[in-house]
Amino acid sequence: MPEAVYRMMTLLCALVAPLPVGTNLGVLHLLWMLVSGQLLSTRGAVIPGLSACGLAPRAVRRAWAALGHGDWRSARLLARWQEVVAAEGRWQAHMHGGYHPVAVDVTAFWRPRLQDCLTSHYQAEAGRALPAIPVGLIGRVGSVGGQRLAQPLAYVRADAADPRSRTHERLLVRAAVQRCAQNEVLVFDAGFGLALLQEEGAPRFVVRCAKNATFRRRAAPAYQARVSGAWPPPDARADGAPAAAHLSRAHHPRHPAGPYGDLGGGRGCAARGGLDRPGAPGRRAGQR
Repeated sequence: MPEAVYRMMTLLCALVAPLPVGTNLGVLHLLWMLVSGQLLSTRGAVIPGLSACGLAPRAVRRAWAALGHGDWRSARLLARWQEVVAAEGRWQAHMHGGYHPVAVDVTAFWRPRLQDCLTSHYQAEAGRALPAIPVGLIGRVGSVGGQRLAQPLAYVRADAADPRSRTHERLLVRAAVQRCAQNEVLVFDAGFGLALLQEEGAPRFVVRCAKNATFRRRAAPAYQARVSGAWPPPDARADGAPAAAHLSRAHHPRHPAGPYGDLGGGRGCAARGGLDRPGAPGRRAGQR
């Protein structure tokens, strides 16, 4: 048997060792079915996937019973996994500016033929939300041997009473805020709104916003002067403004009183890229 198989089985045995007798063996078979890829070939069917691993019918029934009625919790397995990783000493957490990044995102297991599926997840290829089982992931970002690998901290499922995606995202952000340490910063994708992060009290976070996102902020003095009509500000050159900022209103190239400022006649219009100015490329002699 390959060395990688022995290595994987050793880690799985260390993971399920604290579980009660009977449940630990059933969960071990379930985890081996996952890491071996048998669940993919059976399209999510658990019993056929266990049988594909070469287990006896009795072992298949024991693993099936452990999945639904065994004494185990995902939070308990994750805590044990963190202990195993720390004991190995090979995984190193990333650090940027003195903070450890903690990634927060939502993935989904697509179930298009599941009857009465209350949850859904957006799929970019389809351009709409499809029936799926969404799972929120919280993981500390690190690497092993140069390969980036996240250490999972928590899994958050959708609320059965309110399966909406917005509610699920709120529960996920709330769980991430509770697990955020003083030297950690939360990293979110574009699916999480800035208002949601502020409402849940995220202490430190980085979120990717849309390119056309707008923010409310206090206007700079130069911008206030432009709004009030006093352009440019009197001390524009003293504040390190661009060289064109010190021009008077009559000499500003985009001012109506400037040399190319006949905006009403269509000359010097910014929307046309300045192609109507005299001598500009593409302008014919005598063309108006």
